Amino acid sequence: MRAADKFHNPRTAALLSVLPHVDFKYKKEMAVAIKMMEMRDILRHYDHIGTEKQNANWRQEFLAAITPHMSEQNQKTLQSMMQVMQMQEMMGGMGGHGK
Repeated sequence: MRAADKFHNPRTAALLSVLPHVDFKYKKEMAVAIKMMEMRDILRHYDHIGTEKQNANWRQEFLAAITPHMSEQNQKTLQSMMQVMQMQEMMGGMGGHGK
């Protein structure tokens, strides 16, 4: 089993399959968004590790640490993805379909 298979998500797989057909001006942003979704899945996979119990904001701190090293456009994309992740977590807490 490849490491990538461990975190396979049908939603991100579907988005990756349409990426070649997306208008060129949106490809980069969509590719970054897909990578962020994949990163979110990896982070969720390791949620059981004690780090989260020690520091509830470790995800935000991690992402905040890498943000200054990104281009302005990627920072905007990351910010949008963080907002999506926060909304999904809130919906999950309200009995919605988080994850």
